[in-house]
Amino acid sequence: MNYQAKEEYRRLIQPRFQRAKKPIKKRILDEFCAVCGYHRKYAIALLKKPVRIKKQLPKKRGAKPRYQDEVLVKALMY
Repeated sequence: MNYQAKEEYRRLIQPRFQRAKKPIKKRILDEFCAVCGYHRKYAIALLKKPVRIKKQLPKKRGAKPRYQDEVLVKALMY
């Protein structure tokens, strides 16, 4: 199982794990360790940490303009 698949699986399991009571957490943790091959303590740490939501910013292509003032640009062109 590659990293992306493990990460996707963790994101599906994590909310259920955080809401569950202790006996159910044990079953979820056993399943997660069996599927991903993680040690139990590492799996607990992964499932407890908060989920980060990545915001994708629009990518700006090309170099930034050096001069932004229109008056300055006109003066430089002459």
